[in-house]
Amino acid sequence: MDMDFLLPKFVQFTYHQEYHSDDMRLSGAKAAKISPDKNCYKGVAYSAVPVTGHIEFEVEILSCCTKWTGGIGIGIMRRLMNKPFNHALIPHNTKDASGHCMWFGNKVYSRIKAKADIPYGKRSLDSLTMGDRVGVLITSNGDLHFLINNEPQGRALESVYRFGHDIYIAVDHWGNCCATQIIKSVFGNLERGTDFLLMQKAERDKNAQLILERGMKEGCIFLNNIKMVICGPPCIGKTAFKALLLNNPPPLKHHSTPIAARPIRAIERIAARMKVWHEVTEDELLSMLSDTIETQTMMFPQFSHADAARLLPGQANALSQVYRRDPVIPNDEPLFQRSTPARPALSPSLPSTSSVSTDPTSHQPTRDIDHVSEKILRQLASPDERKVPEQLREAKWIHLLDSGGQPQFTDLLRMFVRGNSLYVIVMKVTESLDDKPTFVYSINGKPLNAPKQMTMTNLQIVKNFVCSVSAASRDQFGDDVAPAFVIVATHCDQSKFRRFLNMEQTLQEKNLILQECLREFLHLFVFYNRDSNELIFPVDNLCRWNREKISAEIRERLLSSRSDISLNVKLPIRWYVFDLNIKKEASKEGHGVISLQSCYAIGDKFGMGKIEVDYCLIYLDSLRICIYYPNTLPNVIFTNPQFLIDFLSNIIRVSFVDDLQEILPKGVSLSKGAIQSLKRDGIFDESLLNNLGLTFIPNLFTKMDLLLLLQLLRVISPIRAANVRSPQFFIPILLPVSHSQKRITTTAVPLVITFNSKLVLQGLFPALIVSLLSRQEEPCFFIDSRSPDFPKQLRHAVKLYSEDLFGSVFLYEEYKSIDVYFTGPSQHCYILRKVILEGLKTSSVILGYDEKILKISALVHCNRKHIIDTNDKVPHPITISYKVSPPAIGCSIETSLQTIALTNDRQSCWLIRPSDLVAHVETNPLPADKILDESHVPTILEAIKEIVFEWEFLGVYLGIERFKLNEIKYNCRDQVQVCRKDMIYHWIGTKTATCDALISALRKIERRDIAEELSQLLVTGLQ
Repeated sequence: MDMDFLLPKFVQFTYHQEYHSDDMRLSGAKAAKISPDKNCYKGVAYSAVPVTGHIEFEVEILSCCTKWTGGIGIGIMRRLMNKPFNHALIPHNTKDASGHCMWFGNKVYSRIKAKADIPYGKRSLDSLTMGDRVGVLITSNGDLHFLINNEPQGRALESVYRFGHDIYIAVDHWGNCCATQIIKSVFGNLERGTDFLLMQKAERDKNAQLILERGMKEGCIFLNNIKMVICGPPCIGKTAFKALLLNNPPPLKHHSTPIAARPIRAIERIAARMKVWHEVTEDELLSMLSDTIETQTMMFPQFSHADAARLLPGQANALSQVYRRDPVIPNDEPLFQRSTPARPALSPSLPSTSSVSTDPTSHQPTRDIDHVSEKILRQLASPDERKVPEQLREAKWIHLLDSGGQPQFTDLLRMFVRGNSLYVIVMKVTESLDDKPTFVYSINGKPLNAPKQMTMTNLQIVKNFVCSVSAASRDQFGDDVAPAFVIVATHCDQSKFRRFLNMEQTLQEKNLILQECLREFLHLFVFYNRDSNELIFPVDNLCRWNREKISAEIRERLLSSRSDISLNVKLPIRWYVFDLNIKKEASKEGHGVISLQSCYAIGDKFGMGKIEVDYCLIYLDSLRICIYYPNTLPNVIFTNPQFLIDFLSNIIRVSFVDDLQEILPKGVSLSKGAIQSLKRDGIFDESLLNNLGLTFIPNLFTKMDLLLLLQLLRVISPIRAANVRSPQFFIPILLPVSHSQKRITTTAVPLVITFNSKLVLQGLFPALIVSLLSRQEEPCFFIDSRSPDFPKQLRHAVKLYSEDLFGSVFLYEEYKSIDVYFTGPSQHCYILRKVILEGLKTSSVILGYDEKILKISALVHCNRKHIIDTNDKVPHPITISYKVSPPAIGCSIETSLQTIALTNDRQSCWLIRPSDLVAHVETNPLPADKILDESHVPTILEAIKEIVFEWEFLGVYLGIERFKLNEIKYNCRDQVQVCRKDMIYHWIGTKTATCDALISALRKIERRDIAEELSQLLVTGLQ
């Protein structure tokens, strides 16, 4: 996949002024050979700082000679973090230098992972001359790209970032290249960058607001939107309730909904003396606007039918027959209102005269599309005195989304909805609030998995959903509309009411329990009957008698009790017409995806420049009118979210469907190993995407684009494994659900993460896991190995390993908290707590949660003796005050308990910063004449960090049997850092480990440099 530069042109760092070839003279951002005529090598210069995150770097060639062959080389150098620079190691030629990946001519010479010479580039670097520019782009996940004069050359290498190592940009003034100047060096990682990027973002936001305001002044559309999301556990009748709302026949068979079904657009209008919802397609939307334009052309004869048809592609027939058919919306129900202010066109003025061409089919002159579009848009926004009737402002647009109830689907639903919606939470009236729903996935009435009980009760599911939606951030583009909620109880047909005599009492009990549990959110709820304090809507989804009347009554109750349910969306009229046209263009291929270049072309027809199109797409995305990820997939716009929904749903359902042949394409099967890896370990590789028959779009949305997007959304994390042909990915939401006993020995008490909402919100735990695994800076994390006390990773219990912190991290998701256990040195607990809070912050932003509402707290359990005995058995955190030293701690439940000083080391290690906080474990001298034990493991692991591909050979020479090494490799999923750890622990456990044996093994694998370092750590037993 090609990658363009995204960040502004700015020089944040220059060349390293000390570490460079002897024949180079450096001055800030400039580098030049001292004797270009005497040699063609000794021209290496490195970046002044190590780079991380998203990096964009570009140099311009200032001068060249013609004496030699070949030209500039550019790439990266990877070296151990914090290792002192040694000028003697600067290579004369970086093409074959260890630890480098360089592009010369038309090949990439990689010496980072394994030696490889890879044909590369659309153009040879040897063809560049003075004034040409060559750039390096490294994505946040470590993919290396090169560009020539802003033209992407494709991906050269993936996953260049590696734990414990720094990456430096390298420019080799080879051959005829004599001098260069850095013209761009920008960090995309704001944490490592400067305030410049923050200033740039603020400036972009300001410009976007100005362009939006100018568009509104030109003319705007007011869309009275009501967004509805139907949610709840699986197999309870959500799809049947949607059919009832739309007055459609009830479904005869159960067919599980994916993450979300294709959103339905409907419009509310009056028919037969009642309000009905009429479903509207994309083509009908265009026809409606055509009808409006037709009205304008009759009022203002200077416009022709052809003009309007050219404005809305594919609608010529609709326009010519507009009065010979029944319109979707009567003339008394309009698409938009008119704004009162008038102003000239938003874009620069178009030519005053239009070019005339001849249509070979009709031989009628047609006008230049840009000129016609401009005039029609001006006319639509004109504040003419001939007013449209007041009824034309009454149209209500309904966006109805039916979601899947499986837990894996629920965690991903937040990607496609916003907080300002009406959420219909469905439950079965025949189930108690304390019951746990049954999880079944069905297609056309056929169950595809054995029934499984969910982990949360009905009451917990309702509260979790309400709290999660209420915590959503609503500050983008001034969106301060709060969500609304409805609770619907299905299966309430009359026969069941007669059969179950106590049903009405049961509803009353449920109402009381729900109102008590949700009392802080009741102002957001639509009550079935406010006078009688009834919260639950009893519904019979399968009713056939008076179905139309019942449907209308339910809709009236849902939408009339709260005046703030509808959202008045205000759009510049030019942007709305642009949106309809990109949807029309994207629907031609049936996938609802369009390229940014096509959007630019459509925008150009309506006088919209590229900058305005960019801001328009971002604004439409904020309203979920389209989906756009400008920083990750800048060339792709999803006009229909179903394309992404189907991709994700097809991947996820593999984890819980028993017979995969029921969902796989014909002739396709998955290996038992691939199925087991996905279902048991939550791990898959690219071959899964191929076998599922997913239809990617060449040059627009590829397999790599999907994987990149899922990493951005913290759904998957790449597994940093060695010797794996195809990259593997970890997706924690697919892990099996079961309870794990906490049999963990730690030096510190567990850290307890709680939230203001008193429970863990949807998607937060798996997103935290992916955020930790995706870190590119110390400390880094890896999926820890399988062990007898933790045989497999679970949906609510995950075990990670950090080589930096030297310890395993156990994370448990409880209903109300996340508990963290750490097996490493207690002096690293404070660092771990800080990193976890950073991960939660990142996850909450991606999931759209408001940090101010979340109020994340990371403390420890209160273990004091309480006045009320039952509080001793209820897990709850302490409170802490740093106003005194040492800090004072209290109880979060019994606030009347007197505070005490925080003096317990097992608690304070999490909460008090150590005075000598260091990044690495302090080395423990190795005894020369004693058996090594577990206290020496940190020193050994620190010493053998550079051993990657040779770790198995090291194990063989340490006397570990081959079958045990294979077992370690399997249990550690080829993650070298975890493999080394398990190998050393196993060796220590044999009670035969000595320092001499380790040094001897290192020499046998030709790592004498490490052997010498260990020799220096040797001490006698007395010392």
